[in-house]
Amino acid sequence: MDENKERESEGENILSTKDVSPPVYDKISLQMQETMQHFADMIAEVNAYPQTLVSNMIDVVEEIANSIQDVLSTIDLSALVTGFANIGEVAAFTEALRQIRWPLFLIENKEIREQIVEKCKDYNKEEFTAFISAYCENVYFKEMVQKWKNNSAIQAERFPILQEALTLHEQKAYYGATSIVMCQIYGIISDITHIMKKNNIVITSDDKKEIADLFSLKVEKIDSEKGKMLQAISIVEGRIFEWSSFADYLMDEILCSSDSKQKWNEQPLRNKICHGNQLNFGTQEHSLKAILTVDILINLALEIKTLADHYSNKSREKV
Repeated sequence: MDENKERESEGENILSTKDVSPPVYDKISLQMQETMQHFADMIAEVNAYPQTLVSNMIDVVEEIANSIQDVLSTIDLSALVTGFANIGEVAAFTEALRQIRWPLFLIENKEIREQIVEKCKDYNKEEFTAFISAYCENVYFKEMVQKWKNNSAIQAERFPILQEALTLHEQKAYYGATSIVMCQIYGIISDITHIMKKNNIVITSDDKKEIADLFSLKVEKIDSEKGKMLQAISIVEGRIFEWSSFADYLMDEILCSSDSKQKWNEQPLRNKICHGNQLNFGTQEHSLKAILTVDILINLALEIKTLADHYSNKSREKV
């Protein structure tokens, strides 16, 4: 049997082995199962009675109702309610970013996220760029650099290059910052692919086809740099809204080959910049979007490495 097919059949395909059932749903499901079993047992007892002895049916029904009420009273639904509220907040945040086309999907500061949503309701590009620049340059970039230094998922030789891009951005040398970062995007995707290959993270042909369909990519392109990036995003656990929104942004903006001058005015297109076609990328907005895009890709590499380490440890425990 082909080695890759053998791995797939043994369940090493991460896509088919993820456990996505939240604990709160498991708890409710188990308790409801116990209630329904108790209900079934009581009905069976009633059916076994002679017809003349079923005059107390009302008492039986009341007992069933009380039993269900007792079980429901023991279930803490606050976590479920909070979960739905959080989903609503995340959906509003990612939809706002989709509308204004900014790669801020992994910002975790709740207050900043709320401000972003509010500012998007009456969007002014210059005001928003000033607002997000102040936050990134004074707060976010400092935290970002520390995470980069501690990230072993990316080749260490990349960090001096990216650090220089940040320095240029701080010096307002936006042409230099943007062009350096754009040349590192496919390299980081290659680092991610290397992690997957090294750890035998196998994605089946059927799964690849589904991923291609999901992101409107031709199936024959699924193993290109773009396709490999989409494969990696598709197996990350958690932050579903954020990762899928980022994938759309990356495909529609950064990695597209559009000749739209309006798009060029607002986005740094990797292909057009690296081939010398797009010449208007020396702005704070272009540089910020380029740096934030690379930051998300570096986070993606770390997510894949963490996932690979998790499954590797589980495999060792079974031995």
